[in-house]
Amino acid sequence: MFHIFSALPAELRLYIWRLSLVHVEPVVGISCVRGVHPTSRRFARLFRASRENPPQLRVSCEARNEALRVYSPYFATEYVPNSRIYLAPDRDIVRLPDSLLGYLGPAELTAIRRLTVQINDYMFFGAYWMEVMWKLSNLIELELVVVLNLPVYTISDDLLQATGLDDTETHSLAKLKQAFVESARTNPEWKLPRIMVTSDSGKAIGEVTVLPEDIEQPDGQ
Repeated sequence: MFHIFSALPAELRLYIWRLSLVHVEPVVGISCVRGVHPTSRRFARLFRASRENPPQLRVSCEARNEALRVYSPYFATEYVPNSRIYLAPDRDIVRLPDSLLGYLGPAELTAIRRLTVQINDYMFFGAYWMEVMWKLSNLIELELVVVLNLPVYTISDDLLQATGLDDTETHSLAKLKQAFVESARTNPEWKLPRIMVTSDSGKAIGEVTVLPEDIEQPDGQ
């Protein structure tokens, strides 16, 4: 231990605490313990993170105050109100499965700037989750990680032939773009983030870019 740390000038101590925050893991995987109401509606009982909260939050008052300049508490629930996941919105990348998008509260929807979403069935992503996408008001980077080995019923040979697509990578990119185009038409003030699409194996598939002409022209015209 550095026993004379407290004897250092205050400016130097604060600089060291700030410097130590740079080494906190930036990718935060979010999972959730869910419950079911008597009405059969599911709810988030408790959120969990893939990393521990920054240790600076509990070292000393001085260290905590510096950490709180960067990190803020999120993902609280009424069932476990004292549980918090601390995020640095300007630094952190939140990673979660698409099934958790519906559990994000107003604080998270406003705070998250970089998000990675694991999509289990890209065919239905637009139908279920686009409303959440445009509610993420400060989102600047979005990575969509798609599962490509979809069930047989989801993508048939007839569908591929009708759309002129011959592989699920191309189809997933086209289907996701369609979802964002339709949502952009409905929400003309929406400033879309940069949207990258990768496979669940880590392969880059492409980017979803929505141009003004995409919004002006209905699909198929």
